[in-house]
Amino acid sequence: MLKNIVPILKSLLMGLLKNRRDFVRREWSETLQENRESISRKIRASMPPGSSVSQYFVYILECRDGKLYTGFTSDPERRLRQHQGGRASKYTRSRLPVRLVFLERCPSRSASLRREAVIKRMTRGEKLRLCASPPGLARERKGEALMDV
Repeated sequence: MLKNIVPILKSLLMGLLKNRRDFVRREWSETLQENRESISRKIRASMPPGSSVSQYFVYILECRDGKLYTGFTSDPERRLRQHQGGRASKYTRSRLPVRLVFLERCPSRSASLRREAVIKRMTRGEKLRLCASPPGLARERKGEALMDV
């Protein structure tokens, strides 16, 4: 009689385990979806109304030895703290302290990367003139911010 019960119990147990695995998978995917939704709600709630989804900046730092470093970021304060703490780039890590000498807001990430590339191609003199120019000299042309130098 025990020989007949063992296969029955085994099949019942396997069925329960399979149902449990399916339940756990379903519960896990529902939890992930809820987390995704709550994160996006938090992001939308933390943004002031009417502001763009993301803001990007191009910056120039002056290192201890007078060299200029150009980069881009979405959070200039955080990035400057990282540079000053030696955690942002190998280049500035060995040239601490650094000082922010230029900051320009860009409409998008791609625009900030393009602007960074333009600035990196400038000569040192052009970069210094850019840093010394008043912020009001920026003008718009074909959707790109250009500085009078």
